[in-house]
Amino acid sequence: RSVARCRSGSARRAPARAPRVHELTALEGKEIGELLTRQSEAVLARLPVICEGITENGFATRLLIARFGDGFAVRGIFCVDGGGHDRALAICKALLKAGFQIAAVADDEGRRDRSWEEVGRKAALLRWENSAALENAVINALPDHILPEVVTWPEESGGREARHYLPELRRALGAEGRENTAEQLLREYGRDAFVRALCAVACPPREGDRKPKGWFKSFDGGFLLADKLLALDPVPKELGEKIAAFLAAVEGATAA
Repeated sequence: RSVARCRSGSARRAPARAPRVHELTALEGKEIGELLTRQSEAVLARLPVICEGITENGFATRLLIARFGDGFAVRGIFCVDGGGHDRALAICKALLKAGFQIAAVADDEGRRDRSWEEVGRKAALLRWENSAALENAVINALPDHILPEVVTWPEESGGREARHYLPELRRALGAEGRENTAEQLLREYGRDAFVRALCAVACPPREGDRKPKGWFKSFDGGFLLADKLLALDPVPKELGEKIAAFLAAVEGATAA
């Protein structure tokens, strides 16, 4: 049975031992079937960027705009909403097995580490450490004078009115009064407790099979987090280095 292959140049003129780029017919699995239905552009792109979820999709899009401009898609880059940690990993593994060149953006959920390490050996991978989600990684890296502002950010990305978020932070801290500002709460409880409370309400932990929706769980929320991070001068060193390495790998993979 013949196998349809994507090769550079004309198939008729290609030498008998021309290097394989990827095999479309080698793609298989439930996750790939859903990908082809919902985001078929991914298999036509020069570099599909598999994002764990919609928040990571927005975050990655903002990073790519910062590096390449609004028209980054002309480089053949296409961001994919992977639809969750396990689905995104399955998509990455299937594409790599079929010979695709990919990039990926994922949380560290404290599991499937070896599988993600394998992906990272073959792809440009932006992944956080110490079991951190995207929101946790960004919030933990923020300087003290920026932390109180986080309670106003969700409204900027189309969330509820800002007045709803400060009470949620107070409850997470166990604060009894209703008058303290975010700045006062930071001074009273200290950075560590304040950051833990912010992360708890911005990215709530899973409750059984249900994962509550956090402050930034949308494309616009992820885009906003990247925008706020990139606006810092300087960008926090550890995250800045990770992001720079990821973008350099993406640029190398899509260079003319």
